[in-house]
Amino acid sequence: MVDLPLMASLWRALLSRPVSSWWVTWISSVGGAGSILRDLIESGLPRVVRLTKYFRQAGDSRIVTSAHRINEGLLPELNSSEAASDFYFVKRDHPEPITDTLLNLVKARIPGRFGLDPVLEVQVLTPMNRGSLGVQE
Repeated sequence: MVDLPLMASLWRALLSRPVSSWWVTWISSVGGAGSILRDLIESGLPRVVRLTKYFRQAGDSRIVTSAHRINEGLLPELNSSEAASDFYFVKRDHPEPITDTLLNLVKARIPGRFGLDPVLEVQVLTPMNRGSLGVQE
């Protein structure tokens, strides 16, 4: 994730170079704090390439169809009765039940369903750094 001070430092460094050397500069970004990436794209300054083909899941994967819906500004379809689905939404309203559910998913349900090692083959992504559900916890 890129925050505003880091992005500002990056652009200061880039802009301190002669324009003739910019052609060798590539910046890949997939997000960041606030709306840095969106603001940069909407400025029209950089050339933007959008990746639209998914290679990690099958085309009929609910992960893929949910990602497409999100990119279109729609919510993913959250209520599915498909037992073999690869996309699940589990609603919890408070941190404690979320933590309990997450631990159960990582330690038992996901490894049991897919035959994975919970330590080596299951990864948890969180958009927060601090707090009871953040990366540090």
